[in-house]
Amino acid sequence: MITSINRRIEDAEKRLQEFRRTQSFEGHVVVSNKNVVLPDAVIKDLGKKSRVLKIRVVSLAPVDDDLMLSIGGVKIFDTQLRVNEYYGDREQYNPLWQTKGFRIATVTRDEALKKGATWLEGDTVSVNTANTVGPQGRTAEWIAYLSLDNGITIKESGGKTETINGEGTQNVRNSPMIYFPNGSFKLI
Repeated sequence: MITSINRRIEDAEKRLQEFRRTQSFEGHVVVSNKNVVLPDAVIKDLGKKSRVLKIRVVSLAPVDDDLMLSIGGVKIFDTQLRVNEYYGDREQYNPLWQTKGFRIATVTRDEALKKGATWLEGDTVSVNTANTVGPQGRTAEWIAYLSLDNGITIKESGGKTETINGEGTQNVRNSPMIYFPNGSFKLI
């Protein structure tokens, strides 16, 4: 009887040593019903998740050509349409682009996360103008509407309205794309 208890203790110590070899300071192992589960990746706590569920940036004047939004260098909105290829947030021909249908860019938290953005409280959302064709671009003032998880919407305004002469060839699609910075706001 003592031999079987000693053998059980030795087996338990051996399993405990094997278990300790699988542990790391960044991860953990779960043992359940004789199954061992190792996580595919360790997710570090990088910060507090933002309460913003959706952002909607509305241009108050025409932009030439489109908007590009990014968080930490990750593009979360970048359709690269010509100035007459949208009406607000819809893709459609707009011959009156100088007076109607100014660009509206909408991004949800889930869409941004799928593109690799962090979407944390305090993250900076950069608002840029994408100059898709030719050397000239135009930026515009904008209002960002931040829809929170409690149903409240907060307004942030920024940007400036100006015409910019940049690089590019008249009537030729720019490759790589040319972006003009035009302000930013922070997620809360």
